[in-house]
Amino acid sequence: MNFRILLACAGNSPASSRFAASLLALLLLLVGLRPSDAGVTAELPSSGGFDAANRWYEQGRYAEAAEAYGRLIQTLGPSETLYYNLGNAWFKAGQTGKAIVAWRQAAKILPRDPSTQFNLDFARKKVAGNDHRLLPAWERALTALTLNEWTVCASGALWIWFTLLGLGEAKASLRTALRGYTATAGAVVLVLAVGVAAAANLQFNHTSAVVVVPDAIARVGPVDEAQVKYHYRDGTELRVLDQKILDADGRRQTWFQVQDGSRSPAWLKSDQVEIIR
Repeated sequence: MNFRILLACAGNSPASSRFAASLLALLLLLVGLRPSDAGVTAELPSSGGFDAANRWYEQGRYAEAAEAYGRLIQTLGPSETLYYNLGNAWFKAGQTGKAIVAWRQAAKILPRDPSTQFNLDFARKKVAGNDHRLLPAWERALTALTLNEWTVCASGALWIWFTLLGLGEAKASLRTALRGYTATAGAVVLVLAVGVAAAANLQFNHTSAVVVVPDAIARVGPVDEAQVKYHYRDGTELRVLDQKILDADGRRQTWFQVQDGSRSPAWLKSDQVEIIR
């Protein structure tokens, strides 16, 4: 069944479109998968691997379906459809953290997709009891827009500012009347430019981690003997602050210093999280 037809059947009004998008997202999360997109079928004309993964999902073999979607991603490269279906499969398999990782990767490719955002909010509410990640308010504000959206807003404001400056120079009689508008537009440009810089820094210079085990044990230091500081639930999203690779009992261990935005940093073993760079 092509669930995208539901959007067309709902009509063209904003209210009906929002209702249809929410209904579509709920249906896809609970019962359905997204059909193969052009990027997938172009690389796999037979679509055999994709169809096999879908069959496993429909048969309730969710972990096997997830592994199959993962192999397709490794073969074909990033695909919003594959990441979306991978998240659905992991969620059905009871792996909330891995589902969040997959949906976040899908959201990187198609940031405003209502189905992906609905599923992410649903999973985050299950983990944290609300629709927001445990992140500082400033970071939630920055991630409300994508980097491209920040850039478009800043560019638009810059053109408005240049237009006002040009009008003031072209017609001296308008300079006084436009002074307040010009100053306001300049201030908006400055704020948006700072937003672009901060969003770019957040996207390119910060690393996130998602807990993918039922009970992640965070310690005060990067050793097994260190005191336990926190317990993180499966699906908790964290900021990675530091990384240490240590040798213990002849084995190499990787530890991440993480923070959830509301508490002080702690250390987790790498096998308890998946990294999103």
